[in-house]
Amino acid sequence: MKPQNKQSVNSAFSFLVIFLVILGIFFGIVPLKKDLKEIEEKISIEDKKLQEVEEKIKKISELEAGEKSSISKEQIQELIPEAIKQDELINKISSFAEKNDMELRGLNFSKSGAREDFQSVVFSTTLKGSYDQLVSFLKEVENSSRFMNIESLNVQSEEGGIYSFSLNIKAFYL
Repeated sequence: MKPQNKQSVNSAFSFLVIFLVILGIFFGIVPLKKDLKEIEEKISIEDKKLQEVEEKIKKISELEAGEKSSISKEQIQELIPEAIKQDELINKISSFAEKNDMELRGLNFSKSGAREDFQSVVFSTTLKGSYDQLVSFLKEVENSSRFMNIESLNVQSEEGGIYSFSLNIKAFYL
C-alpha cells in the first residue's frame, strides 16, 4: 500500500473512531443524565410524601398519648349550642351593629329545617350604614364564637352613601 493510502486509511479510521465515541457519548451519557434528573425528581417527591406521613404519625401519636385537641368542648358548645339561644343571637347581632356604628332596624326569627346531626334557625335583620360598616359587621359575624352563615344579602341605596342592608343569617344548634 502506498503511504498516502495508508495515511488516508488511518485518517478515515481515526475519524470513524472519533465519530463512534461522540455517538456513544451522545446516545449513552445524555440519556443517563436525563434518567438521573427524573430519578432525582422522584426521590424529591417521595421525600415530601415521607415527611407528610411522618407528620401524620406524630399527630396520631400525640392523640394516642392523650394530648388535648386545640379546641375544647366548651368552644364546640359555643359554636353550636344545644339550644337555639335567641337571646344570645340578639345580643351578638346588636353588639356587632353597635360596634360598627350601624343602625339595627329589625330582627325576625323563623325556624329552619332539621338534619339528623343539627338544627338551624334563620333570622332576618335590617341594618342601616355605609359599605365599610357592612364589611366590618360581616367580619364580626364571620369571627363570631357562634357558627353563623349569611344566606342572603340585599342592598338598597339611600342618601349620602348610606345603605339599607337586609340579611338572612342562619345559626346552628343541636
